[in-house]
Amino acid sequence: ESMVRRFKDELGAPNAKVIATGGLARLIAKETSAIDVLDEDLTLRAGKILRANIATPGTYSGAAGNFPGADEYVFDIGFRNPWRMSFDVCTGHLWIGDVGQNAWEEVTVHPAGADPLNHGWNSREGAHDYETDCERATDDLTEPVLDYPHDSPQGGRSITGGYVYRGAAIPALRGAYVFGD
Repeated sequence: ESMVRRFKDELGAPNAKVIATGGLARLIAKETSAIDVLDEDLTLRAGKILRANIATPGTYSGAAGNFPGADEYVFDIGFRNPWRMSFDVCTGHLWIGDVGQNAWEEVTVHPAGADPLNHGWNSREGAHDYETDCERATDDLTEPVLDYPHDSPQGGRSITGGYVYRGAAIPALRGAYVFGD
């Protein structure tokens, strides 16, 4: 599944769209046994957040300021399987639910106005080491704002991203990120 949301001016060009890749690319990758390789390869779009310039009707191109050294459409990297994302209508931050591999589900945030980010897969699963035998730079990874284990008492197997609640009906939830699993 790919989710498409219009970027606010704070996150980039006002005429840009953002797309999360994961599900379909991952299914195709299973046929080649190269799932993790696709996620890490900066020339491919699998396991990434993409951003396109759509200023001219009928045409599109990669947006200026996307991830350096990557395919022109790649904005953020380091996702295993981003499954639903949404913009906080008050802050402009992009909230992303990312389905984990074996042990951890996570929620990550791309702050409004921030440069492209590396969210860590597959060096990290949530805020925890995943590939401990790999020699990868981990200095510039963006930590999730929330992760939870598959074996938690509340359960947890496959996150579905949600929304930051900004309604008035439930004041206690105002500003909270509400998601499912």
